[in-house]
Amino acid sequence: MDLTGKIVEVGTPDMTYTGKLMEMGETEIHLETEMGWVVIPSGNVVYLRELEPGE
Repeated sequence: MDLTGKIVEVGTPDMTYTGKLMEMGETEIHLETEMGWVVIPSGNVVYLRELEPGE
Protein backbone atom coordinates (compact mmCIF):
# COMPACT_ATOMS: atom_id res chain seq x y z
CA MET A 1 0.00 0.00 0.00
CA ASP A 2 1.48 3.35 -1.04
CA LEU A 3 0.81 6.11 1.49
CA THR A 4 3.19 8.65 -0.06
CA GLY A 5 1.52 12.06 -0.17
CA LYS A 6 -1.15 11.08 2.35
CA ILE A 7 -1.70 12.27 5.92
CA VAL A 8 -0.45 9.58 8.28
CA GLU A 9 0.18 8.89 11.94
CA VAL A 10 3.53 7.31 12.86
CA GLY A 11 3.99 5.80 16.29
CA THR A 12 7.35 5.26 17.96
CA PRO A 13 8.06 4.08 21.52
CA ASP A 14 8.56 7.72 22.60
CA MET A 15 6.23 9.79 20.43
CA THR A 16 3.40 9.93 17.90
CA TYR A 17 3.90 12.02 14.76
CA THR A 18 1.22 13.27 12.37
CA GLY A 19 1.99 14.68 8.94
CA LYS A 20 2.16 14.18 5.21
CA LEU A 21 4.28 11.17 4.26
CA MET A 22 6.81 12.47 1.78
CA GLU A 23 9.20 9.52 1.50
CA MET A 24 9.54 6.07 2.99
CA GLY A 25 12.90 4.40 2.50
CA GLU A 26 14.52 1.30 3.94
CA THR A 27 16.10 3.21 6.82
CA GLU A 28 14.05 6.43 7.25
CA ILE A 29 10.57 7.88 7.01
CA HIS A 30 10.25 11.55 6.02
CA LEU A 31 7.19 13.49 7.17
CA GLU A 32 6.15 17.07 6.51
CA THR A 33 4.43 18.24 9.70
CA GLU A 34 2.98 21.56 10.84
CA MET A 35 6.25 22.20 12.70
CA GLY A 36 8.49 21.31 9.73
CA TRP A 37 10.22 18.22 8.39
CA VAL A 38 10.68 15.15 10.60
CA VAL A 39 12.94 12.20 9.80
CA ILE A 40 12.17 9.03 11.75
CA PRO A 41 14.47 5.99 11.67
CA SER A 42 12.48 3.01 10.34
CA GLY A 43 13.71 0.84 13.21
CA ASN A 44 11.88 3.08 15.69
CA VAL A 45 8.48 2.81 13.99
CA VAL A 46 5.92 0.79 15.94
CA TYR A 47 3.03 1.56 13.57
CA LEU A 48 2.16 3.63 10.52
CA ARG A 49 -1.44 4.29 9.50
CA GLU A 50 -3.33 6.60 7.18
CA LEU A 51 -5.56 9.09 8.95
CA GLU A 52 -9.15 9.45 7.81
CA PRO A 53 -10.43 12.95 7.00
CA GLY A 54 -11.39 14.73 10.22
CA GLU A 55 -9.17 12.61 12.47
